[in-house]
Amino acid sequence: MKCNVCKKHEATRIDYRFIDSVGFQGKIRSCDWCADLNDITIRDIVRSRYEKGDNIDPRRYYHE
Repeated sequence: MKCNVCKKHEATRIDYRFIDSVGFQGKIRSCDWCADLNDITIRDIVRSRYEKGDNIDPRRYYHE
């Protein structure tokens, strides 16, 4: 199953998020990359998918 946030990576965790602006209310499945991101960043990733049709890779929010 794909991650509910980025739709790029396989979901490996169950996360509890309440972000009304993107429709997350309770249990969501997330990948290792999205699970540790804050709510504002997750909102930006989901909104970019719907507004721009662009799937942002959550790995870009991590420093190498």
